[in-house]
Parts: sequence; C-alpha cells; structure tokens
Amino acid sequence: MIHTESSKMQPLIHLCLFLALAGICSGDALRRARQGLAGAKQQYEERWKAVQERFNNDGDFMVLVKREKKKRDHFLSYFPIDPNNATSVEKQAILMRDNSKWLNGMLANPATPSDPAGVYWEGLGNSLRIEKIGGKYYFAIRKYDSSHGHQGKVAGVLDEWKDGRSVFRGDFSSEGNTGTIQFELRNGLLITTTSGSIKSIGGQRASFAGVYSRVSALKKRDHRLIKEGLQSDGPLGFESPFKNLTQPGAHDSSGKEQALSQRDMTINAIKSYQELDAALQRIYEEILVLYSDDEEFLVFFKRSQQAWIKYRDAHINAIWPAIETESRRLGTAERMSIPMELEEPTRQRIAVLLTWRQGIEEGYVGSGTRMTPESIKKREQLPKINGR
Repeated sequence: MIHTESSKMQPLIHLCLFLALAGICSGDALRRARQGLAGAKQQYEERWKAVQERFNNDGDFMVLVKREKKKRDHFLSYFPIDPNNATSVEKQAILMRDNSKWLNGMLANPATPSDPAGVYWEGLGNSLRIEKIGGKYYFAIRKYDSSHGHQGKVAGVLDEWKDGRSVFRGDFSSEGNTGTIQFELRNGLLITTTSGSIKSIGGQRASFAGVYSRVSALKKRDHRLIKEGLQSDGPLGFESPFKNLTQPGAHDSSGKEQALSQRDMTINAIKSYQELDAALQRIYEEILVLYSDDEEFLVFFKRSQQAWIKYRDAHINAIWPAIETESRRLGTAERMSIPMELEEPTRQRIAVLLTWRQGIEEGYVGSGTRMTPESIKKREQLPKINGR
C-alpha cells in the first residue's frame, strides 16, 4: 500500500477535528454547568433565608444551625472550583444541593417530639432511620467518616421516647464496654451525641454523633434497611424484633397472630425479589422498544445489561461462594438472605434504567443517548410502540 502525504495526514486531521468539536461541546457543557451551579446557589440561599425566618426567635437553636451550616460551607472549600472545567463546576453544584437538602429537612419534613419515625439525613451518605415496631422505637444508622473513609453501622432499640429525647445503650465487646447514643429532637433536627465504645464495621471507628434533618417518611426500602441493621448491627445480646416476625392477617384458632416460620420468611423474601426482577425486565424490554431506531445504542445497552447480570451473580457468589462451588450446604437463614441481598443491586439497576425509560430533562449535559420526557411521550404514541 502506498502512503501519500495526504494519507499520512488523515489521522492528524481527524484528531484536530475531534479536538475542535470537543472544544465546542465542552464550551456548551461548561455553560450548562455554570447555569446549574447558579441555580443550586440560588436554591441554597433561598432555603437558608427561609430557615432563618422560621426560627429567628429561637436563638439557641440558630446558634446550632449556623454552626452546622458553617461546617458544610467549610467542606465546600475543600473542592475549589476550576471555573473552566464543567466537571468541577457540576461537582460543586451537587455538593451545594446536598446542603440545601439538609436545610429543607427543617422546612418541609420536620419530625415531632411525640413521633420521631422517619428518614434523617446529614450529608455525604450519612443516614439515620427510626421506626416504631411493637410499641417501641428502633433505629439504624449508616455513617461515613470522611477523615478515613470508613463506613460505620449501628442499630438497636431506644429507651422510652419522651419529649423529643431518648437514649440507646449497648455492649459491643465481651469486656462489657458500654456505649451510648443520646437522641434529641429540636425543630426537625435530630441531634445525636455519643459516649463509650460503639461498634462499627472494621478499621477505625466512625463517629455516630451528628446533626440530622428529617427528609422523608419511611418507604419500603427504608423498612428493609432498618430490618437488616437490626439483624446484623446491634449490640451483644440484642434480639431483633423481626426474630418473631408475624404476618398481618395470619391468625391461629385462638385469634392470635401466628409467627412466620423460617420457610415462610424465605418464600416471602423470594417473592419480594421476584417482583423487583420482573419490574426490571419489564423496564428493560420497554427501553428496547422505545429506542428501537437507535441501533448503535441498543448494541451497547444490551451489552451493559449482560455485564450487569454477570456483576450481580458474581457479587452474590462472593458473599456465598458455596452457591457456585457447593462446598457446603447453606443454612436456612442464609437462603432467605440471598434474595434480600439481591434486592439492593436490582433497585439500583432499575433506577439507572429509568433514566432511559422516563427520560432526562432537556439541558442536562450528561443525557447522552437518553431522550427527554417529551420525546418519550411522543414515541409512546407511535403505533409500533403502543402496540409493541
């Protein structure tokens, strides 16, 4: 093959064209990122103003809120903005929206001194859930300590909840080292302070002290996370209330509710996962139909789904290698835990697929192959889509 100067220049020309186009695209992306950051700042300022107006007469409380806000603002300074980098600007906007979410918990979802149940959020993945079960309040905390990247978990039952206050006590070692967590609710903020030794998962201990705001009522996923925490993250000698779980509506001949057997709970866990898996498959198939004209996308989309299935299976096998190797017989509780463990990655995958199925609002720089909600609605009206 003869290589002319022109043919030798082709790769360079292609590279120059790519860089030129990338410059145009990045300029557009930067503009959108800056707009997003401006919107995040405006939202943050508006919510901060609303918080100050609502609690202006509670001086002590505002001292606490201002101190916590200062911490969050200071954290933002660890991520200085490169004003000419879209990714850097977008990251700052995300962190600012996190702070807004914390403020909004005091405005839109305040808990009450008589009923603390709900989902509380502190930021950076730190969450606290409280649920009333059988007349008692139970909690589960997931805490990420940014100082050493450690995830801590703790769960248990609270002492009597009275006037917005309670305490948790537990022994986490055979030496009898008792740890406590104090809970105090103030104007929608749940303040936790700790003393003694509290268990966390591996490595250095994560601190379970924090200032959380209530962001929502408990949903199905939250009930499951509380249940998992109470079954695995409680103190020594703690008995999960789910040990004698009952099925509402199931009664014996005397009219008392019957405790579910291990077999029944395993069947229920399997059914719950199967419902999620069916929903995942339905959404996946709907995407194939909606995007049927985009052959290039479908090739990679199918490939990503196959890769996710391999990851899901490998994840489960890593937890229970005996599923694959048959090196031992799994216990009854383990067999129930498998479908429960499968639920979380399945929910996460559904959330990802929904960005294609429901679409992404116009203007988002990272939309890629995902259509807008308006385009989705139009395609749903097409005969070949509507009739499948």
